[in-house]
Amino acid sequence: MEGVTTAWEKFSNLDPAEISRIEGVSYDDTLQLYSVRSFGHDIFISPGKRELFSDSAEGIYLLGIKEYFCDLSVLWYLISYRDIPLSGNLVKPANLPGGQIFVQGTHVLPLDEIAQRYNNRKKEFLDLGSRYGGIETDHGDVGVRLLPFPTVPVYLILWFGDESFPPKGQLLLDSSCSHYLSTDVIWAVTSICCVLFLEGR
Repeated sequence: MEGVTTAWEKFSNLDPAEISRIEGVSYDDTLQLYSVRSFGHDIFISPGKRELFSDSAEGIYLLGIKEYFCDLSVLWYLISYRDIPLSGNLVKPANLPGGQIFVQGTHVLPLDEIAQRYNNRKKEFLDLGSRYGGIETDHGDVGVRLLPFPTVPVYLILWFGDESFPPKGQLLLDSSCSHYLSTDVIWAVTSICCVLFLEGR
């Protein structure tokens, strides 16, 4: 993922009329502010001040996750967006182009750690998901669909463990995201999803 300075330079050169056509995005010409819906909360973007902020506690928390990760992913989503319909094909991040980074090293998502934390704690898992716009799905023993961005659904799925099998977690994405989001942005977005559930805030 390119740096924050490059992101702001590219973002500032975009046409507000084009960006505001993106689902879940609006632009206030008077205030010169963009608003994008992320995890069920509004994130405001000021190109003039080069800052992102929110009016909710959850939004403020999101923007503070892992330093620039959230800021950069918001900007690069808007910069890179393409009007491509969802494929309906749910895939593991590792199966996307460039997804080998998810298989080993520091980019491996802590999904089994999340499964261990919420093992047989379905209500707590769903309650936290709902705070961030999550909707329950019928995947696994419990699952939620999160919307980091309006056109980028992320499915977080858990299977509870027992005496024979440990709890297991899985994260799936609609394959369409790979047509306009870089692997680094996809990793940042999925990492934020995991942090939400690991920190439980």
